[in-house]
Amino acid sequence: MIFSLNETIQQLRNNGFEDLWKEASAKTEQLDLEEPCLPCIRKATKRIDRGSRAHVFATLMDMHGKLFYEVFDHVTRSLDLRFVSDVQNHLTQMEQFTTGSEMIKVEQVTDFYADDLDKQRLKLHHGMFLDITPKKNRTVSSVEDVVSFLKTEGNEHLHTMLPEYCKFIRILLTEPVSSCTAERSFSSLRRVKNYLRTSIGQMRLK
Repeated sequence: MIFSLNETIQQLRNNGFEDLWKEASAKTEQLDLEEPCLPCIRKATKRIDRGSRAHVFATLMDMHGKLFYEVFDHVTRSLDLRFVSDVQNHLTQMEQFTTGSEMIKVEQVTDFYADDLDKQRLKLHHGMFLDITPKKNRTVSSVEDVVSFLKTEGNEHLHTMLPEYCKFIRILLTEPVSSCTAERSFSSLRRVKNYLRTSIGQMRLK
């Protein structure tokens, strides 16, 4: 979804402004509205003027075009900072392994999660899951589809039949995509342990 959003933003950035401006101009004529004017440039006082000159736009379209591109560049930069590409690639590979859409080896999963998963059992249970879904006329193309299938009434026995695969799904669902959860926790810590509650020890705080 993040990759798709970035691609959509880039397409809108490259092709969207001229179409948006034409549509806005047509609406202006249709509603019989006055066209906006370029704002007057305020001259800085000699006390704060350091010889720098403000950028002068030739047309109103140029001025709004600058704002248009700044917004898209800011959104793209924020997405890149919030969702690190390494995390995206890792989660994409894990989802591909989950659904069997790509030939992701089980070693790529168990090497990352180390002692949390058993390689042989995960490989066995993963293969069994991919054999079960076609027999029940279900197609899984995402982790959400897998969770929905496991929660479907009548499939409760899969939790005991495929414990290692279900364990992997639980780990994948609790893996944070970004650090925003931890940031919120730290920002709210002072509400729990403030200067009036300094007697709270570390064990009780947990």
